[in-house]
Amino acid sequence: MVHIRRSLATAGGLLLASCLCAQQPEATTLGVQARVSWPESGLADAVGGGTAPGVGVSLVMEDDLGENFEGWRGRLGLGMDFWFWGNLTKLPGAAGKVSAGHITVEAVRMLRPGGDPATLGPYLVAGLGIYEWSWSRIDPVLGKVDVKAGHMAGTFGFGWRMTRSLDFEAKALMGKMDPTTTAVAIMAAATIRF
Repeated sequence: MVHIRRSLATAGGLLLASCLCAQQPEATTLGVQARVSWPESGLADAVGGGTAPGVGVSLVMEDDLGENFEGWRGRLGLGMDFWFWGNLTKLPGAAGKVSAGHITVEAVRMLRPGGDPATLGPYLVAGLGIYEWSWSRIDPVLGKVDVKAGHMAGTFGFGWRMTRSLDFEAKALMGKMDPTTTAVAIMAAATIRF
């Protein structure tokens, strides 16, 4: 699993670097997204049944695809999310901490397309990503077991472009942490582009 993490980090870094080198200078292409997320389903179980929010941050590169697809933008992200508040008395088999490093590709559909990259207003966002999940659980035979697994996950949500440099989003994340555990999180995010 260490090789998967290194491969993901290397591939993401090379992909992001190549995108940065190939882009035309535009003030609002690169940015940072900060997230708060509430775990649901198997993800909530993995953090000990907790309902407290987790946090995440991503470096994002967004590109206007309007030349060929009016109203569409593409987004590439490299990020990390953490859920670390859990009540371990609720589910004694959980360790109360989960993290996920990820590379994501998202499509952004501006609902007020105008051909201008600075179009403000509502948008839909959907994407896929490779997530490297890391968590611990208590096995009745083996004791504490650290689990690391890489799986695909998807996102879907709604956002609002407030200014040329500021977006707010609400979206859901859903994917497998391992073959028996489904991760679902409801996320609220803010993206600042510079």
